[in-house]
Amino acid sequence: MNLFISELLTNPYYYVTTILIVTFSICVHECAHAWTALKQGDETALWLGHISLNPRIQMGWTSIVVMLLIGFAWGAVPYNPRNLRKPWSGALIAFAGPLANLVLSFLFAGMAAAAFHFMTVASEDNMVYQFLAQASLMNAVLFIFNMMPLPVLDGWKVLSLFIPDMSRLPSQHASSITWLGMAFLLTRGSFIIWGGGDSISNAFFRVWHLVI
Repeated sequence: MNLFISELLTNPYYYVTTILIVTFSICVHECAHAWTALKQGDETALWLGHISLNPRIQMGWTSIVVMLLIGFAWGAVPYNPRNLRKPWSGALIAFAGPLANLVLSFLFAGMAAAAFHFMTVASEDNMVYQFLAQASLMNAVLFIFNMMPLPVLDGWKVLSLFIPDMSRLPSQHASSITWLGMAFLLTRGSFIIWGGGDSISNAFFRVWHLVI
């Protein structure tokens, strides 16, 4: 299996645009976590500089290097649950990140629709349209991926609001569920993530098409 970095030689446009889109989208995702935590009463992320779009803060060098090599990246925003105002504040903080990606997908779809309608270059040759459509798709994919009910992902914390026993799962069991779930998603479950992301971004594009 070829590493993602091999795309730099075979398809440099896709490699560079993917890096730019994923980096920006993860930083917005993590910033949304931090901003929501602040609004819910905890200043931990604020004092650690996470209300920012700086990849070095939101992702860290390890995540950046892994993304450059294999195309996978992550971020993390710390918060102190004891400072939160409401019992559901933790779930709200968790949902803020995927929601930010969903909003980005919608906005990028709107810009793609505008490029499709108003630029004279055909869509298959319109690199602006292609970039914006790619950004909409990838943010929709990030939304679906992060909302998966796995202990390391935001979807688990959101679902825990409705099923409290999930938050009390022993760490060993949570780790096992995470590894099994990630193995499924990265092999046989990829069609769920990418197919779902494609459906969402296409739906957004159709909505904007009606408006424009």
